[in-house]
Amino acid sequence: FLIAKRNNSLRLMNNIQKINAVILRNSNIPPNYKTFNKKFKGYKILSLFNLYSGYN
Repeated sequence: FLIAKRNNSLRLMNNIQKINAVILRNSNIPPNYKTFNKKFKGYKILSLFNLYSGYN
């Protein structure tokens, strides 16, 4: 909703308490290095530097 400011311009006000009630907290915690290593074990690592030097 909008509220009038002192200088007659409008300010947008948001009430997101209902949304905050259903948000999962800490849902995007990055994995620790052991979990990360197990998941990507055996894959080759390719960086953007490798792509740039290979096609330059």
